[in-house]
Amino acid sequence: MAPLMKLAMAGIRTFTSSIAFFYRHPSLILLSLVPSSLRFYQMWNHLQTPAWMEVAVLAARLLLFLLMIALMLNRPLREFSRKDFWSEFGERCSVQFNRDWPGVFIAQLAVFIVLLYGLMNLLLQWATRLLLDPVIQLPGLQTEDRSAAHDALLFFLKNMSVIPLSMVYVLHMAGLRPRPKQNRG
Repeated sequence: MAPLMKLAMAGIRTFTSSIAFFYRHPSLILLSLVPSSLRFYQMWNHLQTPAWMEVAVLAARLLLFLLMIALMLNRPLREFSRKDFWSEFGERCSVQFNRDWPGVFIAQLAVFIVLLYGLMNLLLQWATRLLLDPVIQLPGLQTEDRSAAHDALLFFLKNMSVIPLSMVYVLHMAGLRPRPKQNRG
């Protein structure tokens, strides 16, 4: 296999493994509903919403990111308060970066831009147009403001796909992959 093709395949493997990881964990999907629902409400109301909602979105995303790390490393969240956890974490990321620089890293970045950002956003735009009329016909959601409804649905979908998948993708680029459970006796 040509070197360029090997690099492209490394990026595609990162993309597919990110999707598989995220959607295989119901806890991640359920937690993603928090920022997704809040963003839906915020966009539906033209961002004329209380400031606590933005803080809640940020807190949910931070918890989501930490839960992803915990699931990838098969470590409980309580270990995150230990210095040796973060030393190991930093070492793992450093080793991965040094191993993948520059070829695999650039290939992963290219796949991220083209597939995760580009293609996913195009698909979400298409899905939003397709789902917009059925959504605004739901009881309690009737509106004449198609623009707000479009933005609300689009931001909901992005918060359930592109944003959490981007987090997983970056963590995979950094060398964090699910590993077998260890007996910590």
